[in-house]
Amino acid sequence: MTLDPIRQLIKAGDFAQARDCLRPLLKENPSAEVWYLAAQASDDRARAIQCLKKALALDPLHTQANRLLLKLEGGANLNKTTTSEAPTVVPPPVFSTREREQRAQRSRKHSNWLLISGVSLVILILGLFFLFNVIGLVPGFVGLITRLMGGPSAVTEVNGQPIEEVAYPVALAGQLPIVVSKRFNGQIYEYVDILDHGYVHEYKVFMLTQEPYAVMIDFSTPIDRDFERNVGFFDPNGNDVTRTLCGRSPNLAAPDPARLIWRCQSNREGWYSMQIVGIRGESIGIYRIVLTF
Repeated sequence: MTLDPIRQLIKAGDFAQARDCLRPLLKENPSAEVWYLAAQASDDRARAIQCLKKALALDPLHTQANRLLLKLEGGANLNKTTTSEAPTVVPPPVFSTREREQRAQRSRKHSNWLLISGVSLVILILGLFFLFNVIGLVPGFVGLITRLMGGPSAVTEVNGQPIEEVAYPVALAGQLPIVVSKRFNGQIYEYVDILDHGYVHEYKVFMLTQEPYAVMIDFSTPIDRDFERNVGFFDPNGNDVTRTLCGRSPNLAAPDPARLIWRCQSNREGWYSMQIVGIRGESIGIYRIVLTF
């Protein structure tokens, strides 16, 4: 028997007549297509699902039966979830005005604490850097302050050679920036300053012909180091007369490497210049200079 008349009845919506036509076919040896048509003609969802499962037991690849079963079972599961397993909506916590203010205050305190801690750490690092520069262990901080205040940059190399590797750095004094220049024409002069790597400090004194005077330079450093090569004495014409007009004081029984005491004598009238070259590891940090006639 052809199944086309049954398909036409289902298409026309005459499901009762279609079921009557299908009953003898279902009692004999029904095919997967017969069970599929029975599911389409059924007026009960559960009965239709049962018919479709029997159809797929005979032909698992029956496309239309698979599609209709998925539609019926999916709709049933959706209805079941919607009606019996609706998700529970948890309302957000509600804080009173006082609680909100307390939370905001704690948040501000936490932010302020982080800010204060960060600023304190920066100040501590800068303070240690400055301290190490002052005592001559680390160069650079005073030079940085000098540049920030509009001063010149340090000269750390001349013709590609680091200045600390030059045998007689005083010879480079004219090529390094002078950041301190003091004039003195009294009986005694004392001054304290901080020298950094790559800079020059200059102290000028007015002297008569054959006039003697003494100079003491004392670096406050925990490391004993000889810095005599970094100090120069220049006559009014700018000539280096350190080795001809200056010498260590004979009163020093045991020379201190971190202290220099010279006795110098002029050979003409005019302004003489005492220059100190800042060299890392030798003549940087805080120092005291005393000039006496």
